[in-house]
Amino acid sequence: MAEEMAELVLDLYERLLWCEGYELRNSPYNDLTVKELRALTLLSQTPHQTAQSVAYELRLTPGSFTATADHLVEKGYITRKKDPQDRRVSRLDLTKKGEAVAQLSLEYRLGAVKHITNDFTPEEMAVCKRCLRRGIKLLENEMELTKAKTNKNNSKS
Repeated sequence: MAEEMAELVLDLYERLLWCEGYELRNSPYNDLTVKELRALTLLSQTPHQTAQSVAYELRLTPGSFTATADHLVEKGYITRKKDPQDRRVSRLDLTKKGEAVAQLSLEYRLGAVKHITNDFTPEEMAVCKRCLRRGIKLLENEMELTKAKTNKNNSKS
């Protein structure tokens, strides 16, 4: 049962990414990769983040995300500014161009979810939301434990 659920969740996620990637390739923002689009969407929801925090949220290595951030700066989607409280830290923010594409992405995702759930009964929708919230909560707890272990191990170094 868990294997089938894992396959279904992964299949849904991959199809959503494929569809979003297809839409992206056929849009004025076709110079973006799906990974770059995910970063822009994340920054639209939580601006002024460091590259390290964005990398963590996207489950990328800091080095991999630094290269992604460099490309986004070059393409004019984000800015990188020194933190006034700590000059060693850079903060990332969306440009107007970045805000526009992030908004389109969020609208696309909302439309896709509406399309998927359009014929759900209220009861099916409630069960689906309850299951998703439970899964998110469990994964958030696991992420926090992992983060705490990582911080503990880093402080020993």
